[in-house]
Amino acid sequence: YEYDVFVSYNNEDIRWVQQELIPHLEEVEPHYRLCIGDRDFLAGRDITTNIVEAIQGSRKTLCLLTQRFVRSGWCTLEFKIAQHRLFEEGKDVLVLVLLEDIPAHVVQRYNRLRQLMSRKTYLVWPEDEQARPLFWVRLRKALRAENVLPNKTKMYNMCV
Repeated sequence: YEYDVFVSYNNEDIRWVQQELIPHLEEVEPHYRLCIGDRDFLAGRDITTNIVEAIQGSRKTLCLLTQRFVRSGWCTLEFKIAQHRLFEEGKDVLVLVLLEDIPAHVVQRYNRLRQLMSRKTYLVWPEDEQARPLFWVRLRKALRAENVLPNKTKMYNMCV
């Protein structure tokens, strides 16, 4: 793979990506190669092509969930492409991080995300700074995990 992790986020959350994610994953051992769209997508290329190739060229896809994420057409597309990869390859390539509370009525409108969040463990960004070192340990563990799913039925149920 060209990248360890494709990072799917809403552009309004770029500050968190730059101030928290990049320093903790790219600049600390062991280093992760992150694909950050604003930085790594090829200029002049169709954005959909950039997205598909970045997700296919990354071992995992990390979705940074906020209300802005779930309302974004581009983020939804990235989520669907990563979910398709989960089904096709039989590998749990999706890692979900909840950066803020998303009201239940907002999540309810996004059926696939709601179903995946109800079946899959996800990480929550802690407001308490003392809890953050453990968050980074857990995120690194999730990004390292292979998580091969046992059968197509389970994969199908996660994608429906």
